[in-house]
Amino acid sequence: MLARRGAELFAAGLGGGGVQLRFEASVCAAIPVVKVLRESLVATNVHRVLGIVNGTTNFILTRMEAGGSYADALAEAQRLGYA
Repeated sequence: MLARRGAELFAAGLGGGGVQLRFEASVCAAIPVVKVLRESLVATNVHRVLGIVNGTTNFILTRMEAGGSYADALAEAQRLGYA
């Protein structure tokens, strides 16, 4: 839901009388990064976090970097049970 409607949800939260949109995701072997950024790095202004932390995505991009097509990499990931 956040991937598809995140901008709308955040805009609704910011414009709605003190309402906050909060979420957490376990990524990078179950490390909760959002909470750490919000609570532990309060003295630093973090404006954006970018990266690929999904194993399936890493698998597909690695195959594509080696010259494979997206379709072939996705099919292989699905065959192996990663996607």
